[in-house]
Amino acid sequence: MAMPPCGTFRYLGTVPAAPADRAFGQWHLDDESSGRPGTRLDVHPWWRFWSRPDPLDSGNDRLLNNRLLGLHPTLRVNGGRFVLEPTDRHRAVLASAELRLDPRLSDCFQAGDLLTLVRTRSADIAVTLTRLGRLVFAVGAVAGVPLGSDMVARDPTRERPPLLDLVLWRFGLRKLNLGLEVRNPCLEVLVSGEVHRLRARDEVVIGNHRVSVVCCRTDWNGAAGCAAISDEALCSHPVALRSAQLLADPGSGLIMGQSL
Repeated sequence: MAMPPCGTFRYLGTVPAAPADRAFGQWHLDDESSGRPGTRLDVHPWWRFWSRPDPLDSGNDRLLNNRLLGLHPTLRVNGGRFVLEPTDRHRAVLASAELRLDPRLSDCFQAGDLLTLVRTRSADIAVTLTRLGRLVFAVGAVAGVPLGSDMVARDPTRERPPLLDLVLWRFGLRKLNLGLEVRNPCLEVLVSGEVHRLRARDEVVIGNHRVSVVCCRTDWNGAAGCAAISDEALCSHPVALRSAQLLADPGSGLIMGQSL
């Protein structure tokens, strides 16, 4: 069962030039998932209560417009620990969250690279790094996340519309199973118009990139596929693969802090 948008995120940030800024919370990310900032409910004198925003305005819909760590979180990277924290409580659900990846993955970072962190509606995590439009690595639920200018990954599994999942959450029908078992689950990787269809534990080299599939989606209510893609000239593939395996492990992945 997929979650509403408030349990997801799609953060994008530029790698700082100073390594200290990466480690001490000076790295700022922005939400790229179209979460509306909405209107803050400021305190007004009693004679101005009429000016409050309409609670039915979608800009104030917490399920729809909140994000797990708000719209502008900070990131601290310490080895394999990627710690996200909201800059304030506005539009945030959690006080912190942490990803556990291979400690050597951050060795690939260079100043100016674009890092994308994604949590999908099926609670899967993806982490990608691009450099001047070229993919350095992508790990986790790579389908539908930025993979540079010449590569796309997609999950051919048909998913329910997001609006339907939001309705099911509102009426407490989170466990309603409207899905079917996926036949021949796979991950599709498209490069220059050529389609590579990969199944669990498959591995292929496409140009400079090596692709390893850890697992594939087996039904609509289950986890999305997980894979590791790396440019072998820029990132060690065993390091990327280990990071993907950690994200696929139910006991690893995202470690959540306290709710706000």
